[in-house]
Amino acid sequence: MKGFTKKVMVGAVAASMVMSSSLVAFASDASTTPAGTGTSGGSGEIEGVVDTSVYNAVLPTASAAAYDYIVDPQGLIRKTNAAKYEGKEFGEGTVFFENVDGDTSSYSNTSDAATIVNKSSKNLSVTVTATATPDSAADAAALATSKTFAADNTALEVYLGITDSVEGSTEKALTAAGAEMKAVLGAAPEGAYEYKYDSATQKYSYALKSDVSAFTFADYSFQINGAANANGTWKADTAVPAVSVKWDVDVTDDAATVETPVVPTITLNGTYSRANTENTFDMAGLDTATVSKVEALDSLGNVFAEITSSVYTVSGSSLKINGTTAPWGAGAVGADRGVKVTLSNGKTMQTTFRVTQ
Repeated sequence: MKGFTKKVMVGAVAASMVMSSSLVAFASDASTTPAGTGTSGGSGEIEGVVDTSVYNAVLPTASAAAYDYIVDPQGLIRKTNAAKYEGKEFGEGTVFFENVDGDTSSYSNTSDAATIVNKSSKNLSVTVTATATPDSAADAAALATSKTFAADNTALEVYLGITDSVEGSTEKALTAAGAEMKAVLGAAPEGAYEYKYDSATQKYSYALKSDVSAFTFADYSFQINGAANANGTWKADTAVPAVSVKWDVDVTDDAATVETPVVPTITLNGTYSRANTENTFDMAGLDTATVSKVEALDSLGNVFAEITSSVYTVSGSSLKINGTTAPWGAGAVGADRGVKVTLSNGKTMQTTFRVTQ
């Protein structure tokens, strides 16, 4: 038995030596193998570049007949109740332009306003040049420099002038050289433009939002008016000056002379609760205006009650409404209601909210 044990022990020791020898050999191989080297790299590329100077303007419709006019120095139209024109309405004066309103029209001494609207991302310069060219005939009517004619003035003269919508602007008489009016319209209001990515073209762009109904843009309009000397000896075939109006627009860095209109807005800060004595609404775009009236709206957005000053307070640009005394009763809980605010400058703003208990 002892002999067997010795044999087993010897065999075990021998096996152990063999295994140990193998393990040592493996360890020796790992320690002498190089760790290795490598190189990584990369390159950069521009994600994209867009032009944020975007031109977008609504221009008048060009028409060769836009400034056609009638000269009636003897007042024949009024004296015949506009029989030739099937009773259409004519204002006072001796020169008439047709004014179109939908499917109807009337006549006055001032043309329809031609309007330019700036929806560009930058300011827009506008130059309007209005020219009146007398006919070359010897007995043609001349251009007058004033729409007022002296009683002893018997010359065949027609006055044509241009006015525009810029506050403080002065009317100018048309001449053969041209009368020029200028304005710079403010850029589209903040938030009207957005950055976009087109997966089809795989390109970025900076463009006007598809829905801009909530924004108001700067606009500019101009009109032509006229008068004729009723004291002159007119003939039925007397030639009168022709009118031409040209407009040029382009984006510019010049300061605006026609600012983009400020549209007041109002939003609820948080939630509206009937138990809250200070439901706060944030107002923006007030400029120098103050709150003159606050009204409660029903679920359809119709005014159903005026909110008295004892129910609301105004502090700076914050409007606070006492929910415990406001017109929206218990029946409004869980439903949408609204508030409308009228400012001292006549502008209004409104918002809707969910009434909670």
